[in-house]
Amino acid sequence: MKKSVFLLKPLLIIIVMISAAGCAGKEAPPLTPTPTPIVISTPLESAEAILNQIEVEVSGIRGLSPKTEIEPQFVTRQELKALLDRDFAENNPAGELRVEQAELVMLDLLPANYDLSGSLLQLSEEQVIGFYDDNTNEMVVLGNVSQIAAQEKLTIAHEYDYALENQTFDLQSLPLHDRVNSDLALAALSVAEGDATLVMMLYAYRYLGLDVIGELAGSPALGNNTAFDAAPPVIKETLLFPYVQGTEFVTSIFLQGGWTAVNRLYSDLPKFTEQILHPEKYLANEQPQEVTIPNLMGVLGDGWSGLDSSVLG
Repeated sequence: MKKSVFLLKPLLIIIVMISAAGCAGKEAPPLTPTPTPIVISTPLESAEAILNQIEVEVSGIRGLSPKTEIEPQFVTRQELKALLDRDFAENNPAGELRVEQAELVMLDLLPANYDLSGSLLQLSEEQVIGFYDDNTNEMVVLGNVSQIAAQEKLTIAHEYDYALENQTFDLQSLPLHDRVNSDLALAALSVAEGDATLVMMLYAYRYLGLDVIGELAGSPALGNNTAFDAAPPVIKETLLFPYVQGTEFVTSIFLQGGWTAVNRLYSDLPKFTEQILHPEKYLANEQPQEVTIPNLMGVLGDGWSGLDSSVLG
């Protein structure tokens, strides 16, 4: 299953705010961002040297070493679109999307005539600028290998940490795609994405500088946010949750116990998204309250059948 990074303009702005208000002003073991950011700009270096440098810097920040080599593949926008379209078709069966759309319409979270499949595909094509495939250990980045600028460096830093997570903690063993308990899946994804986004944030602060990130957030080079801006709140909030709330959760754990504490999250995951929103509930080992739904077939009578069952936090 491919994992994609949604590097949105609003997400970049949030990262700048979190970095300035959080990590920059606190002692964060074992890494405290330097007061004066170091801007890496060495156009004479080869692309391979730049990529190796990013990998070394990310590994140094995270304290993890790769078990196998990870070499980014740079693609054009059209090539990335083709990869995303194929991945979307493979991992989002039309029948399941129709059921999910019906559920969200029933909960009054989507308009009755909303095209969930088309909207999610359009969002993917608009917002994704890179991904790491945890099945094949392949990283794909939008851009040109001969022009590795701030956007590409951020994407590589995020995806490289995700690859380190996968090689160290075996992300495929986590309930990232649990369809029976979608709330647990979102909590687990928030740990993985929060980890990668925190590392990306620390990388940006240390090696690029907040001024560069601020300029990038307002740059037209990132494209537009037409599909994202037009999406209903439930779609936008669900997409952003692992990156924003996940980053805040992992940062809270990091500031208390460093990367050792973050590493322990993978063997003792948050049980539900309330713990992501309130890290103190995770630290207190507060458990979710299970709700048992009775069998309603006898009450409803003939003509009714169950379409789906999951947990919504």
